[in-house]
Amino acid sequence: MPAYILEVIGVTKVYRLSESVETWALRGVDLYVGDGEYLAIMGPSGHGKSTLLHIMGLLDRPSSGRVLIDGVDTSMLSDKELAYLRNVKIGFVFQQFNLINRMTVLENIELPLIARGVPRDLRRKLAIEALLRVEGEEGWLSKRPNQLSGGQQQRVAIARAIVHNPRMILADEPTGSLDSRTEAEVLRLLRKLNEEGRTIVIVTHDENVASEARRIIYIRDGVIVGEKD
Repeated sequence: MPAYILEVIGVTKVYRLSESVETWALRGVDLYVGDGEYLAIMGPSGHGKSTLLHIMGLLDRPSSGRVLIDGVDTSMLSDKELAYLRNVKIGFVFQQFNLINRMTVLENIELPLIARGVPRDLRRKLAIEALLRVEGEEGWLSKRPNQLSGGQQQRVAIARAIVHNPRMILADEPTGSLDSRTEAEVLRLLRKLNEEGRTIVIVTHDENVASEARRIIYIRDGVIVGEKD
């Protein structure tokens, strides 16, 4: 097994707005994440932390540099191979939940399993188990996400993130739209998942949220400028 579950090596990201105008979101970032680690990425809005998370999660490709997952150099993979690796290894949690309101809660949680070709009966079983693990209720399964509170929706989003048993969960401001009580509940769930052995990487601008992590890195102007254990 490689020493790190995730390696970010010399990664840059440049957005070209025109032939003469470009914006640098990341400038040569190096970051190494151990298996089972709980890492927080902090920084002001617009300074590259979400871009970094998306590149770490294979949702975007860097302009230069490499991202390795379990020792696999993802720069060598096709889009289809990236999608497969992402679906097997990574679960995502977002601030706005990214649930689909025209689908039921059950159907939302099942989505990662559909991509893997899991049979329908097993999908339902695994979706129910995932929802109960995040302390949701079976009565939610037939509801639409917009019939649930924000905290309930985030629990559903976390259930979707873990239903395929990924080794790593990437969370982008997962408590940003929640009240303080619900924030505490979501952070407790993420802590529990980390204690079970999952690697957690969370992007936040909130010191209280970051304090849950075992290590914090600080990013500004697309560069890592500090670290705290």
